Amino acid sequence: MKVIILFIFIIYSSFLVCEPREIVIEDFESGYIEFSSYQDEDIEPDSYSFDMNNTASGDSQYSLLLYGNTWKLEEIDPYQINENDVWQIDAYVENTAEIQGFGVTDGTNTLFYSFEGTELLNIEEWVPVYQGVFPIQEWNSYLMPIADDWFAWYEYYPQITGLIFLNDADTNTGSVYFDDLIDISDDLPIAPELVLYYLVGDEYRDSRNKRSIDVQFYSMVIDPDSAEHDFFWDFGDGETSNEEDPMHTYFVQDDHVYTVLLQVMDDTQTWGYGSCQIEIEAGETSFPLTMNFVGDIMLARGMENLISSNGIESIFDPTIPYLNDAADISVANLECPLTNSNQHHPTKTIYFKGDPEYAEGLSYAGIEIVSLANNHVYDYLLPGIEETQAALDAFGILHSGAGVNSYEAYQPVFYDQSGVNTAFLFSSDRTGQYNNYQPYLQAGFNKPGFAYMTPYYITQQIEAVQDVADLIVVETHSGSEYSTAPGANYDLAEIFAGWDPKDFEEDEDFTPRSDIPHMWDIEIRHHMIDSGADIVICHHPHVVQGVEIYNGKLIAHSLGDFIFDLNYAETFPSMILNTKIDET
Repeated sequence: MKVIILFIFIIYSSFLVCEPREIVIEDFESGYIEFSSYQDEDIEPDSYSFDMNNTASGDSQYSLLLYGNTWKLEEIDPYQINENDVWQIDAYVENTAEIQGFGVTDGTNTLFYSFEGTELLNIEEWVPVYQGVFPIQEWNSYLMPIADDWFAWYEYYPQITGLIFLNDADTNTGSVYFDDLIDISDDLPIAPELVLYYLVGDEYRDSRNKRSIDVQFYSMVIDPDSAEHDFFWDFGDGETSNEEDPMHTYFVQDDHVYTVLLQVMDDTQTWGYGSCQIEIEAGETSFPLTMNFVGDIMLARGMENLISSNGIESIFDPTIPYLNDAADISVANLECPLTNSNQHHPTKTIYFKGDPEYAEGLSYAGIEIVSLANNHVYDYLLPGIEETQAALDAFGILHSGAGVNSYEAYQPVFYDQSGVNTAFLFSSDRTGQYNNYQPYLQAGFNKPGFAYMTPYYITQQIEAVQDVADLIVVETHSGSEYSTAPGANYDLAEIFAGWDPKDFEEDEDFTPRSDIPHMWDIEIRHHMIDSGADIVICHHPHVVQGVEIYNGKLIAHSLGDFIFDLNYAETFPSMILNTKIDET
């Protein structure tokens, strides 16, 4: 008998209810701060006060009120930022200005967060994820992953020496209150840490004369903030268990090792992940493992006319032989929420939804996994996301890429088939910020939306699964719509005189006349491969783009639309990308 002990790697989370251990950075309780002006932005330097009538809590005596065009800089003792640090600040926007937000500086570099305001900001100067999210005229808490955001920009962890509170009101009379700036890093949940071991028995033949091997698995959970845990074992042969210490029987029928995945969720909704490999006597091989990838599926708007007339299955019937019957795993981008909610996004010009029952069509088509990281998943806000997730769950369709916050949105999907544990990582950069569609579409630390695609967060996603996955698939909703090649600088495109408004009636970003190839998309997709991705799949342009082999790895720059109602002839061609994975 073999005894194997493995230490399982962990992934960090976001929310925890426990005895508070926060560190107060500034609470304004002195009723006095010696501010200075921030650069040349402080046009009305005296337009502030310490207010006793409107504070974030009954325990607070003072808040800071900015009521004019003012940017205030407070110098503080150096405060070291460490990996994974998160700060929180409370703010009350009384009236919207052009920019209302908060910043930090170490004297050399500065990081700004926008909370409210009408101005379209430069994302190379601001973190605008919360801009326009929360209702005004009430207190809201803004959670800022300051360590990640700073490191993503500057590639070091600073000592903060200055705090910046701002109410940029060049042309209006906005006002904002601030209170209780705290470091909540020690209050964040601690992910489960696991010790995994197993006993492998001798081979025998069962009552059906099948060659069999029993393996007893054990796990020990180390988790100081949770007493209850849910266990999700995937044994790599299509069988699963929710027991803490399961016994599993392998039939000797395949010529490869089995990667076993253990996922553990604690009572703070925080996950720990790990894997191990079981080597048993070889049988006949089932390789190659096959995966199908398709692009955008939109079961809404014009598609509903076909669905109501012919049924949801009719949409997928023509492709069943090439999709469901042609691969072990099929993956798609679901480009619409499936919801009965009627509260649509307040500023987007194009929004649509399908009935939750349409999830049955995805199951009928043989689609096992869908990405929710796209610019329409938030069309009906958080209720739309949650109802979509529930509809997919009802039909056993795995999903990720969007959620109640960034932690949920960035979660991987693991799929264990033929002993191969594949991690699917979903994200998008189509935030709507370039069109000032507030609230923007990407998730924040305490904001719903999709997983935001940046080089930094792509690298974090990949590193989080590298030690537990055999194969890493990165799938992104990115690129320039209707461009026939990967592009660059398309968020800065101008609309020239003479362009017909009808060019923009079917989708919201760009006209199909915008068709200029560049290198920007290619560079970030190469970065994904360089960071550890084995396959990169992209969609969003609505048209088919090229397939590239980079350093021996596959990049599909755009799969085009799979199910959509667009009328542009360029969008009619589609593709099913069939991939084959061997045991190496």
